[in-house]
Amino acid sequence: MKFGLYLWLAIENMYRNKLRTLLTLLGLIVGIASVVVMTGIGNGFSADAEKWFAQMIPNKYTLIPSYTTSDSPTQLTMRDVRLLQSRIGTAGLKAVVASIDFSDLKVKGFDPTQQFVQISAVSADFVQMSRYEFLQGRFFTIEEEANEAPVVVINDAMQTALQNSGQINQSVVTIENKPFSVVGVIKEGQDGFSPYGGQPHLFLPISLLEKQLYSQSVQRDKGELVIGSLQLLAEDVAHIEESKREVERVMRLLHGLNADQPNDFEFFGDQTALETMQNFNSGFTLVLGGIGAVALIVGGIGIMNIMLASITERTREIGLRKAIGANNRDILFQFLMEAITVCAMGGLLGIALSYGISIFLDRVVNADESMVGIKVLIDVRSIILASLSSVTCGIVFGLYPAIKATRLNPIDALRNE
Repeated sequence: MKFGLYLWLAIENMYRNKLRTLLTLLGLIVGIASVVVMTGIGNGFSADAEKWFAQMIPNKYTLIPSYTTSDSPTQLTMRDVRLLQSRIGTAGLKAVVASIDFSDLKVKGFDPTQQFVQISAVSADFVQMSRYEFLQGRFFTIEEEANEAPVVVINDAMQTALQNSGQINQSVVTIENKPFSVVGVIKEGQDGFSPYGGQPHLFLPISLLEKQLYSQSVQRDKGELVIGSLQLLAEDVAHIEESKREVERVMRLLHGLNADQPNDFEFFGDQTALETMQNFNSGFTLVLGGIGAVALIVGGIGIMNIMLASITERTREIGLRKAIGANNRDILFQFLMEAITVCAMGGLLGIALSYGISIFLDRVVNADESMVGIKVLIDVRSIILASLSSVTCGIVFGLYPAIKATRLNPIDALRNE
């Protein structure tokens, strides 16, 4: 019964001081909206990262040159690739893939000043290193790679670009005036995921770089193609360390390293990258939430200041209530309820504002391709956190003014002018 009375008195006082209440609410609205939006940005970033890492394969790892042993690291070449490929089937090693990315070859129907085509020269086993789905066809085979067959695999953005260029026969791509048969089209964009950013991309056998195609961005070392990194696949997660030891042994022998010399290469696994990104996401969301919490604390301090000022103004009212029988608990709950009511209302409006900001970013900012997209993903946990924060803010910052009100002497309060 008294709870309803306290609530009514709180609402009545808020209505009586509309401007003060509005200014107080603004601080709380900004604080709550900051917590929800900042946390939502962190959630959106995490969701996008999870889409990328969902494409990763736990038993895949990468071999790269070491940049810590010397200023001029030993390059990885096709010679390394061939030797490691000869070890497939031993020590849990399942596949070894070389890849070289470049974009300086001329592709018919594309103006390089307007839109470039990303080209990847890869081994045939590259398809095992990804979770691609095919709209049409397949990936090129080991036999096609060995025979330097003029074949390519394209993504659906490339297929669309070919259609837009007016090319009637989209089963052929002309590179440096040489026709290449399209044997497969990779599906992109499922669930909003696009591993190549929605840009035209094509894959061709890496053996074609030996004689048929020449790119200025592709380096050679003693006649061998230089590979920036090698992707390796173990039979399963349990065989990763065993296959790494075998690869390490082969590479050290191939590079002529003595027992006291460190490796001139490094391993980097998808599983390690996933764990690193998950830790980063957690820290990133925590930092953003902390920034919003600072704004909420500022709003809470505003509540305390307003409540202290209100108690000063209503000293005679407090004295009168005590004189007619109100006890300290009644006074405490009255002012505490006022603080909680203001904070709860600010919380609700702050949550509503955060949804408005989310819709604005999604429909206006993210719709403009010239601007950097920001995704705000508001979940139930964020709403619960915001609601609890607003109520807690009312209790914490309203408690001291309420206690101060109970300590007023009724006689002195009635004498107050």
